[in-house]
Amino acid sequence: MANEVSKISAEVKKAAVSSDAKKSQQYSREALMPENVFDLLPYKETHEALKASDEDKLRELLCGFVVSIAKSVWNDSWDQINDKKEKKRILKALVYLDTLITLYRMPPQFEFAINELS
Repeated sequence: MANEVSKISAEVKKAAVSSDAKKSQQYSREALMPENVFDLLPYKETHEALKASDEDKLRELLCGFVVSIAKSVWNDSWDQINDKKEKKRILKALVYLDTLITLYRMPPQFEFAINELS
């Protein structure tokens, strides 16, 4: 009886470990996002448009709400931020916000297609 319990216990632990490994592999950044998708996000273009104060280019890259936030951050506090990493994080946050808004505004048919594919 004790041997059976220890065998079952070992099997459960092994299954849990393999399940955790499978989850970490399935939900890793590489599995969820193709490598080149991050090259498509307009980080550099957004930064260049902000530096050049090119509002038309910004409006091509970002929605109006995010453009107003980006211009406000650029004009009010960008020069006061000394840490380059912090500037990159702010720029990424602006691009991500724009992406989320764009996805939210997509038609409901997109949601049905995703449900059918998954």
